[in-house]
Amino acid sequence: MPDILVMAKAIASGFPLSCIVSNKELMDTQPPGSMGGTYSGNAVSCAAAIATLEVFEEEKYWKTSIIDIRGLDLMVGLEFTGVPRGFVATVAKAGVENHDIILLTTGIYETLRLIPPLTATADESMTESRD
Repeated sequence: MPDILVMAKAIASGFPLSCIVSNKELMDTQPPGSMGGTYSGNAVSCAAAIATLEVFEEEKYWKTSIIDIRGLDLMVGLEFTGVPRGFVATVAKAGVENHDIILLTTGIYETLRLIPPLTATADESMTESRD
């Protein structure tokens, strides 16, 4: 469990909204008013966030999870459960169409394969040397 989780954008389907989630003890250390921002309490963004949560609930996305992470070094597969057939193909296609990331599907299950380019440095790959 992370100490602090920061979320934005997707929580309101692209409308300007963000949030911070943490345990009570840590959040109680913040002085009153310190967690405000330009878009604090924006009614349209809050309505969009509620609608986004309703879609997640209706589509049962809360039951989606990664059940297996497997691979060697930089090649990693993330296997999902609780997703409709074709979910990872849709995610991979969206990544390419939005020019964000190239993802590959693999295997007979809903599995995404992550393979960074061979030109990735050790710092970029965030792996330790296995010499």
